[in-house]
This record gives sequence, structure tokens and C-alpha cells, in this order.
Amino acid sequence: MITVNANGQVTLPARERRRLGFAPGASLCVVEQDDGLFLRKATPVSDSALEKIRRIAEAETMSTKELIGMCREIKSEVFREDYENELAVRKMQKLEKEVDSGRRKLIPLDVVLRKAGIKRSNL
Repeated sequence: MITVNANGQVTLPARERRRLGFAPGASLCVVEQDDGLFLRKATPVSDSALEKIRRIAEAETMSTKELIGMCREIKSEVFREDYENELAVRKMQKLEKEVDSGRRKLIPLDVVLRKAGIKRSNL
């Protein structure tokens, strides 16, 4: 469990920081999800990428505030997709471990389709 202090700060356990490679001074991105917050290492943006974004903004006559808002929206979408993909991969890995250990049995696709009343030819 992590506690928020009076300054709104949290301390990540040292073991988890080491495991995730969060060194002192590391920049993290916080992405809000339906079920909480997701932390990930920040990916630095190159000067050339920033220059390209600046040129797009000038061509579209966007204000700096609008550009920053657009970038934040894009970044949130990317992180949300990454988070959802990461969750799906973790669920599959967990399922594979359960199957390998014998704790869970897989049901053949034909059985699932038959119970659902779906013909294989309709797929």
C-alpha cells in the first residue's frame, strides 16, 4: 500500500522502483484510467520532433496553449492504448501459467462455439 503525504507525494517501494528501473530523478508519466492511475517511464521527445510539432502548429495557426492541449490528448490516448495492451498481455501470461500448471483447462473452440450456438462457418 502507498500513502499520500501532506504535500500530495507518494513513495514507491524501493523493491518496485528497482524492478521497474525507476532511478532517482526519473521522469514518470501519470495516466488516469477508469480503475486508477498508471505510471510509466516518460519517453523524452527529441528537439526535431518538437520542431515538427511547432511547424504544424504555425501552419494551423494554433496557440501554444492549444498545441500543448493537443499533445496531451495524443499522449493520453497513446498511453491508454499501451496500458490496455499491457493488461491484455499480462492476462494472457497469467492464463498460460495457469494452463501450464494444470490449474486451468482450456475448452476447445468447437465446444465454445457449439454452446454459443455459432457455426464455425459463420466466423
